[in-house]
Amino acid sequence: MKINTKVLRDKIEKLNKVKYTNKYGINYAVLDAAGSVLRIYNSDTDNYCVRTELDGLINNDEDFKAKADLKKLSKLIKNFGESTRIYIDDDKLILSSENRVFKMNYEKANKYPLLDYQFKDDLKEIELEKCFTNELFKHIKFVAKKGKDNRNILQRIGFKEDIVVATDSYRLIKTDLIPYIRNGNNFIENEFSINVEVVKFIQSIKEDILSIQYNENDENVRINLTNNIVILSKKVDGNYPDTKRLIPSTFAAKVVIDSNKMLNYHKELNDLSSEKQWIVDLDLKQNTLCLDNPTIDYSIGIENDLMENSFNDVISYNCKYMIDILENLVGNMSINLQGGVQGKLKPMIIKDGGNSEYLLLPVRRY
Repeated sequence: MKINTKVLRDKIEKLNKVKYTNKYGINYAVLDAAGSVLRIYNSDTDNYCVRTELDGLINNDEDFKAKADLKKLSKLIKNFGESTRIYIDDDKLILSSENRVFKMNYEKANKYPLLDYQFKDDLKEIELEKCFTNELFKHIKFVAKKGKDNRNILQRIGFKEDIVVATDSYRLIKTDLIPYIRNGNNFIENEFSINVEVVKFIQSIKEDILSIQYNENDENVRINLTNNIVILSKKVDGNYPDTKRLIPSTFAAKVVIDSNKMLNYHKELNDLSSEKQWIVDLDLKQNTLCLDNPTIDYSIGIENDLMENSFNDVISYNCKYMIDILENLVGNMSINLQGGVQGKLKPMIIKDGGNSEYLLLPVRRY
């Protein structure tokens, strides 16, 4: 089979971004040539499998299914000409282009977990606007870090009815899904979660999500991307924690502030601190933002565009967590506050004009 080398190189480069979890650190993938189509599969072995398709230019060779080292293939075709011929001969996988020929050993791949997976029931499908992909990427930094505080259950992103949500138990992001749905379905009938590594992979290859297919009785979700790339992702076991009860419906006060100014203020305070926690105090009575550090007395005066109701409590929180939120915001932001923050750890809800809202848990003061 002859394949356009530039297209082949691009596809292999993308699939090489799968972080393989075997102890040898080798990306063994499958090349599946059938008729005039070459399919390439790669998997991290734990969470997801990826498939991409290429149309052959000419195919006078026999069909084959071979397991090969993707990183080695990527280096081989780097200096190949306009087209590359891939075929099997004498138990060798052969790649040739112009005056270059390379033969390599390969393994048969009949038992590889391919993406030609048969779902148990009819699939439900949600077609999504391409701009949803960037909104989904915003959830990555809010997922619990691997192995931290035994919160592995939170190393995922949840799809529930009409929202997408991620949290590490200290802060939370919730995005309204409805504005991004194209095919008229306005909610997800059966909730599911996917590992954050799947979303990180999509971000690394710079492709957009076109649709998500799922059903209640199956352990997998199919994610269809641009450029003929498909991901089969395992659902994470168990339902995502109920986050709706964490977000209050009423507030004691609301303040509107320019998000870009607040981002710059927090970065300024963060640069001054050598502490791991980076705790800052927001005092809306005095309109100041202060660094809570025993060796530094530093405060910044802030201006708010709107203050609904007075608020006398000082709110303490992790500066880095607030920076993560502020980096996602555009224009003015609103901070919705609850009374009795000190000692009760009631969260504040942060929004801008977009389709996401954020929850940040204050730090307890003693």
